[in-house]
Amino acid sequence: MADDKYEVTIEVESSKNYFDGNGKLLATGDKANLLEIAVFDNDIKNKQGMTIKSPLVLEKVWVKPGKSKFTYITKKLPIKAGIDPYNKMIDRIPDDNLITLEKM
Repeated sequence: MADDKYEVTIEVESSKNYFDGNGKLLATGDKANLLEIAVFDNDIKNKQGMTIKSPLVLEKVWVKPGKSKFTYITKKLPIKAGIDPYNKMIDRIPDDNLITLEKM
């Protein structure tokens, strides 16, 4: 975009499921969840040498089950984006919450 700004559109898919102690699906929820959506710069190292995420955008939004689309404008080149980036929700596949962005 003009003025060294970047537009990021994130398409996410979410669901809310209830399981028993053995992992058997009991029910599927239809209510929205309050989840974080984020756009990140490159990871950075803190003073202790630990790698930490560097958010350009971090917003809590109500996300309904199914597919949703979110668009953000950043002032720096975005590198990664996703839903629930800090894995606060219980997730069977947490590694698919963040993706590396592609230039279009």
